[in-house]
Amino acid sequence: MEQVKWKNYALVVLLFIVTIVAILFVKKIYEDRESARIITNDRLDVLYEIREDDLKNYVVENRKILLYTSNSLDDSLKEFEESFRNYIVKNELSKEIIYLNLNQISSRFYTNLSEKYSAQELKQVKFPQNQANIYVLEDGKITDVLYKDPTSISLEDVILFLDRVIQE
Repeated sequence: MEQVKWKNYALVVLLFIVTIVAILFVKKIYEDRESARIITNDRLDVLYEIREDDLKNYVVENRKILLYTSNSLDDSLKEFEESFRNYIVKNELSKEIIYLNLNQISSRFYTNLSEKYSAQELKQVKFPQNQANIYVLEDGKITDVLYKDPTSISLEDVILFLDRVIQE
C-alpha cells in the first residue's frame, strides 16, 4: 500500500476552506441584493427614492419638493401605485416627485417632520402616520399635504392635488 502524501491532505483542506469562503461570499451578495429589493418599491421605479437621513440635505438643495410617502410592503397600495406610476410617466412628473419608503423610517420620523419641516400654519396638524400621502415642501417647510386625516389614498385625490399644487 502506498502512503498518501501530506501535500494531498493540505490541498483537500485548502480546497475545502476556499469553497466555504466562496459560498459565504455568494450568500452575502445574495442577501444584500434581496434586502435592497425589499427596501425599494418596484411599483414606483420611475421616482427617485430618498432615505429619511437624506431628506434634510435634499430639502436644502431643492426649493420645491413633492414628497410621496408609502410603505413598499403594503400590498393594498399595489393597484393605486401602478396607476400613479402610469400617471407620473404620462405627465412627465418623475423629476417633480420624490419617494420615501415608510418601512425604512425611524420611530421619530413624524415628530421630526412636524417639528423641523412644518410651516407655521401646519404646526398644529398631526400628520396621519404610516399611510400613503403627498407633502409639498417649499424652501424647507411643508406648505401643503394631501391628507391631514387618515384616509385611503386615491388617484382622483392625487390628480386634483397635483394639478392645484403644480399650477401654483
